Amino acid sequence: MSTAYDIPNTTAKVLLDVPASATETVVLVLPGISGKVFSDRYQPLVDALVGGGIAVARLHSWESEEEVVDMTVEAIQRDIDLAVEFLLGQGYAKIAAVGKSFGGGMMLANTNAKVVAKVLWAPAIGVTEVGGTIAKLRTQKLRELRLSLLDITLDHAHLAAYHGAVCLIHGTADQAIPFSNSEKIQARIPGSVLIPIEGADHSYRDPAHEAQVIAHAVSFIRTSVR
Repeated sequence: MSTAYDIPNTTAKVLLDVPASATETVVLVLPGISGKVFSDRYQPLVDALVGGGIAVARLHSWESEEEVVDMTVEAIQRDIDLAVEFLLGQGYAKIAAVGKSFGGGMMLANTNAKVVAKVLWAPAIGVTEVGGTIAKLRTQKLRELRLSLLDITLDHAHLAAYHGAVCLIHGTADQAIPFSNSEKIQARIPGSVLIPIEGADHSYRDPAHEAQVIAHAVSFIRTSVR
C-alpha cells in the first residue's frame, strides 16, 4: 500500500510503501538529479524491499533537473533531516537510506546519526583529504555554482562525522560518474563496502544489472539494520 504525505516545514513529500506485516525498519530513497522518485523507475527497488518486509519512503524533494538547480545543498540536507524526523514520528525506529547519483552524493553528505546505514548508487560527489568545498557552497543555488558535481567535495573530517554502515554500488562502465570516484570514496570511509557491477552504465539500463544493484542493496540493508 502506497500513501503520500506532506512533510511538515518543507514543500517536500514522501511516498510511503509498507509491507503486509508491521515493521520498525524503513528505507529513505533519494533519486538522481532527474528526480521523478515517485515514478516506476524506482518500483523494482520498492517491490524488493517491501517484499522483504521493509517499508520504503521515497523522498520527493525535486521533480526534475530544472527544479533541483534552483535548490541549495542546505535545502536538500534540510529535507533529508525533516524526512527522517517524520519517519521517526511514524514509529520507525530503524532508518536506512538509498541514494542514486546526485541523491547518493547528498545522502553521503548528510551526517544524521539516526540514519544507521546508507546504500549509494554511483554517488555524484567528490572527496578530498582536506578543504572540502561543500561547506562554502551549501547556500548557493546549484545553477549558480557552474561546477561539476564532483567539484562539490567532502573532506576527511566531514566523512568521519558519520558512523553508520556505508555501501557503494557502481557500474564499471559508468561514463557519467567514473567508477574510480567510488573507489576514492570507499578508501576514505573505514569499513565501507564497494560493490562493482561489471559492465553496468550509470543508470543500470540493462535489467540484469539493475537486478544485481537491487539485490545487493537489499542484502546490505538487511544485514546492516538489525
